[in-house]
Amino acid sequence: DLQPYTPESMADYIASTDRDRDEMIAELKQIIEGLRDPLSQLLTNVLLDPIFLLKFADAPAATIMHHAYVGGLLHHTLAMIPFCRLAAEKYAMVNLDLLIAGALLHDVGKVFSYENEPSFPPTDDARLTGHITRGVLLVDRAVEKMQNFPEDMRQNLLHMITSHHGSLEW
Repeated sequence: DLQPYTPESMADYIASTDRDRDEMIAELKQIIEGLRDPLSQLLTNVLLDPIFLLKFADAPAATIMHHAYVGGLLHHTLAMIPFCRLAAEKYAMVNLDLLIAGALLHDVGKVFSYENEPSFPPTDDARLTGHITRGVLLVDRAVEKMQNFPEDMRQNLLHMITSHHGSLEW
């Protein structure tokens, strides 16, 4: 007796992260819970939104350069956190919570960059807006909805997203 198969995600068909999706999501939640407010609240609003979180957990980080597989974006994002902790150990002036928040948000716009198809073709949003601009817009809109979010913190977060590729024009 044949039954139709409905895949849960593209990971049923193509390369995906070697890490368990639920474990990565739990790690993300734990990191966010460890931050002080208002950063914890901002990241909860953005990254832990149930619909967004599933897309974030399944998206690739790229198509060829790094983490080019289902779950690659979350895998890549979580891999940044040890570097943040190391920087804070070496440099006393580092605001660890802010740095972690920036690392968690730096590629957030990539959720809108790839089609949910095996070769991850770029979306119109990726071609016309780009993941950096999309990330800045997403985070800035989330900050706008919060009351009394510190302006200097907002500027620093937006700067980290905008400048993370290191090019002066960004």
